[in-house]
Amino acid sequence: MGSAARDYRIIDELVVEGRKAMLEADWVLDSCLPATRAAMKVLAHFGIAADPLAVRVRAMNRVGVDHIDRCRQLGIMAPPPPGAWKVDIGYQLVVGKWAKHVVAIARDRLIDLTLDQVTRRERDLLAQPISESVSEGFLRGLAPLVVRLDRGGKVQYDALPDDTSFEAQPSWGNEAVQDQVVKVIIDRIETAVSRRPTT
Repeated sequence: MGSAARDYRIIDELVVEGRKAMLEADWVLDSCLPATRAAMKVLAHFGIAADPLAVRVRAMNRVGVDHIDRCRQLGIMAPPPPGAWKVDIGYQLVVGKWAKHVVAIARDRLIDLTLDQVTRRERDLLAQPISESVSEGFLRGLAPLVVRLDRGGKVQYDALPDDTSFEAQPSWGNEAVQDQVVKVIIDRIETAVSRRPTT
C-alpha cells in the first residue's frame, strides 16, 4: 500500500473508531477541543502530519435546506417554514465558553470527530463524524466546505485560519485525559488495518 493510500486508510479508521472510543470514555458530545487534539496525536503515531483549524459550523435539516434553496432560486428572502431547523456553532458569543469549533486537517482532509453534536433527532437533523476533502480556498478562509448529511440535511464549514484562541482553553491542554483515549484508538486502528488488508 502506497504512502497516500495508507494515510487515507488510517484517517478513515480514525473516523470510525475515534468518536466511539471517546463516548465509551464518557466524553460529552461537545468535546471538539480534546477530540481534535487526540486525533492529531493518533495521526502523529502513524506518521501523519495534522494541524488544528478553527471553524464555524452551520447544520440544517432537509426542510431548512429546501427552503434556502427555493429562496435562492426565486431571489427572495422569506421566513422558514414549520419544521425547518438549524444548529449554529461559532456565530454567537457564549459567556464563559469557547463558542467556536475546531477540526483536524491532515493531507487534504478535514476530520471532524464531533460533528454528531449537531444531531437533533426530533428535528430530523442527523450527523456523524466525517472526513472530507478540502480545497486551498477553504483552508485560507475564502470558500466554505459544504457536506451533505443523511436524510437531506447539510452542514457548512467556514474556516477561521487566523484564530488560534482554542489553544488557551483548558480542555485543549489536558493531555492526561486525551492520552487515555489516544491509546485505545491507536490499538483499534492497528487491529482494524491488520484484519482488513488493502486489495
